[in-house]
Amino acid sequence: MNRTVAVVLLAIGALGLASAQKPPLVRRAPAPTKLEVPRGEGAMAAAFVLFGGIAETPGTAASHPSTATTDQFRRTLKDLRILPEGARMMVSLGGLVQPAPSDLLASRLDAWQAWLKSELKYPELTAVPGPEVLGATPTWVKWGTKEKYFSVAQGRERADFVRDASGVRFIGLDTETPGPNGQSPWIDLNWLKAQLAEAQSSSKVRNIVVAGFRPLTVPASVELSDAMMKVVGSEAWKEARRLLESTPKVVGYFCGSPAAYDVATFGQTKRIHQIVLGNGGGPLDPKWNPPGGQSHGFGILAVYQNGAVEFVPALRKAAQPGTPTDKIEPTSARREIELKPRDKR
Repeated sequence: MNRTVAVVLLAIGALGLASAQKPPLVRRAPAPTKLEVPRGEGAMAAAFVLFGGIAETPGTAASHPSTATTDQFRRTLKDLRILPEGARMMVSLGGLVQPAPSDLLASRLDAWQAWLKSELKYPELTAVPGPEVLGATPTWVKWGTKEKYFSVAQGRERADFVRDASGVRFIGLDTETPGPNGQSPWIDLNWLKAQLAEAQSSSKVRNIVVAGFRPLTVPASVELSDAMMKVVGSEAWKEARRLLESTPKVVGYFCGSPAAYDVATFGQTKRIHQIVLGNGGGPLDPKWNPPGGQSHGFGILAVYQNGAVEFVPALRKAAQPGTPTDKIEPTSARREIELKPRDKR
């Protein structure tokens, strides 16, 4: 599992649906950036792309695929173009678009879905609600229902969801819509507990991935605000962590806040990894001080046929505004994270 080979970003395509008989399909692009991409052993069953911290909307002009104002965001889009065509799904971890009135929010979400299908050939987009859901939760739920991935009770006013793909159950938490007493951030623990129990007992679900905008535990390399520290230390957040740790099929928790890339673990056994991917292209958290410096990028969740699950980050060094994107260098520390070992035989 720990073999590392020097390859270009194009080789991330090998994280597609690889097999000995059929090589993975990749999207070619000129002069891809060199990356050190660790490769797991064994054939892939599925790959999922996860990202956060963008808050922009793709445009319509072919020569200008984004309304973004940051070079880093444009670079993320360029990198995403050469990911494997066989990747099952893209998962936004909140902050996908700027907050907007309900009608404009719906059009921005539609623009993302249309752009991904036309430009990247990705069949699916799953979007965890971030700050943009505030004041527009019904619109978000309606959009998710149209895209056929919200599983919500009739009349439900929160944007939590479940979605299945290739034996993976994604449970998306709406941490932003206020709770019954107006508290925010907030997690519907009863709903989460029921969804975890159902997924754990389902023979069709092999792995569970939980995602939300807010972190469940304190990140390792970025300082949280005092207000968020109180939330993370609350009984509700402690219970959410206990629920995930006590569900054997859960392989990790992914979130889009803070604006950083960070890996931490929680629980008595430290089995559950919290992976923050809030560095997709927007401004980074000034309190983020990781070893080796700040970075932008995204991640790939790799699910192997032998039962193993890995997370592979695709990161590049954060550059000063105005730096040409072809001059942005990859980061030096880039290792796969084993979320679940291969099945015992």
